[in-house]
Amino acid sequence: MVDVKSKRFFLCYTLSIIVLVPPAKPETNIIDRYASKTRYRANTGNWRRPENCKPKYIDMLVRHGTRHPSKKDVKKIDAMLSVVNAFFYERQFLYRDLKLPWRNEFFVENDKILTKIGKEEMKNLSARMKNRLPELFINSPELYSFYSTDTTRTIESASAFVSGLYGDHSNISIVSVKKDKDHLLRFFDQCPLYKTKVSDNKTALYHTKRFREGTEMNDVLKKVVLKLGLTAEQQRHLKPKHLTAMYIACSFEVAVFDRHNTWCELFDSDDFEVLEYLYDLKHYWKRAYGYTINYRMSCTLFADIVKNILNAVNLESRTEPIAGEKNHTKKLGVFRFAHAETLQPLYALLGLFKDKEELRADNFAKHNSRKYRTSFVVPFGANIAFVIYSCDSSQHKNTLDNFQLQVYVGEKLIQLPCGDEISCPLVDFLNIYSKHIDRCVLSEICKAEERTEEHEEL
Repeated sequence: MVDVKSKRFFLCYTLSIIVLVPPAKPETNIIDRYASKTRYRANTGNWRRPENCKPKYIDMLVRHGTRHPSKKDVKKIDAMLSVVNAFFYERQFLYRDLKLPWRNEFFVENDKILTKIGKEEMKNLSARMKNRLPELFINSPELYSFYSTDTTRTIESASAFVSGLYGDHSNISIVSVKKDKDHLLRFFDQCPLYKTKVSDNKTALYHTKRFREGTEMNDVLKKVVLKLGLTAEQQRHLKPKHLTAMYIACSFEVAVFDRHNTWCELFDSDDFEVLEYLYDLKHYWKRAYGYTINYRMSCTLFADIVKNILNAVNLESRTEPIAGEKNHTKKLGVFRFAHAETLQPLYALLGLFKDKEELRADNFAKHNSRKYRTSFVVPFGANIAFVIYSCDSSQHKNTLDNFQLQVYVGEKLIQLPCGDEISCPLVDFLNIYSKHIDRCVLSEICKAEERTEEHEEL
């Protein structure tokens, strides 16, 4: 029970915070700045088809839908709360809907479990795809293949996607491969060179660590300290790791509970830019352009996509098999459900979202308009679709020249270097990107001796 004096002190304290740091006006762009923990924002616009062309085949790679935080992230939030809550044991702090002490509503038992929202994302995605390309989505399940990594969240995402096509009670098999055998969707687990040079290398994320300890992050920390009204002694206990835990809590508060006015209230739009860049640095160097092995190892996946495309446009036979399929009926679509770690290397292999200057700890100011922004390219539910069209052409009838290709990322058309703003001739696409398939043997790529890519500062 709080006495009258305590209440009077609390009210005055709260007023002083509001006077010193008035809550910023809500900004619509903040909702999309949670890096790879951003909830999927659907593109509901119509697709532009190549003129005089009909869709013939689709190959789609999809990240699982919105999920609960990992055990690791829950523990980071708990560790942050053990410090922050200690500041407010004797008095309650209120800033909009953020009330301290705070009780963590995320639990380790829900480790990466797909949310109801995540299932709806997948179901709605497939419904939109079916509406855009009705010729490719007919009531013949044998004409489609569905693959997933061997995790609950990806398998459930695949099931939800299928239900958007055929209803909740459809009986369509989803093929998954054990983690240690999945060289297509979990190639990063099959590559010793990647583990040695990147994922298990403490120096590989040098720029992430340097930026976390740099001026921009320190400025954000100072602003949060001011909003919390911490004393000089309390400030000494608040570290950058606690700041990133607040950002994680903010991200999942929005993604899972659709609550924007709790932990997110501690940050303004400039703060979100900084925090997003911190995580973009991590993904850039660990899963994208930072090191060549990051994307070279995705060539097995890309080779399989191309193999299936060629099978779909095969002009000689109507029953060529897709690798691993017992049923030799040619497919209208192949759908794969995996992770951000699967999509980002493939994007980089194709040269998508590549900035002229690499992302580093010392060039944040130069990247305000960068292409590589994980909030947009690998949110929950991120996807890339390769759509093949058969086009009317008396000049190139019954040849590869008769086919056009479109690539969509997040349901938005991507212009490739082989075509115009609408589509790319399939034969040109193959000519440009075949270099990634030639001699694509994962075991060779991952054991090859390469010059260690270290930074001078190390």
